[in-house]
Amino acid sequence: MERSVEFYRDALGLAISDRTAEAAVLDAGFGKILLWERPDAPPGETGIMHLTFEVGDIDAAFTQMNEAGVQFLHLPRTALLGQNYEMRAAAFRDPDGHGLAITEHRERD
Repeated sequence: MERSVEFYRDALGLAISDRTAEAAVLDAGFGKILLWERPDAPPGETGIMHLTFEVGDIDAAFTQMNEAGVQFLHLPRTALLGQNYEMRAAAFRDPDGHGLAITEHRERD
């Protein structure tokens, strides 16, 4: 639990709003994130991205987070290209292997 709290607080910059021995609530700006240590959680990985963080400038956020120790799976790149918008993303994992990403939506020219 402590390793995860340190990652979300120190590397991602989220503030702890409440804490118990087995859980932490972090303020993510858009809402709250609950980190909850569950010994009865099913093992294994689903391969599904669970959480993305929308940022205003993905290149700046990538640089800042990389310097804070976040190990990205890839550089910021186009993830979705619609008729009106492009979504760029850079994926990473938390210390427990949960899939996360930062994303930025840009209006297409």
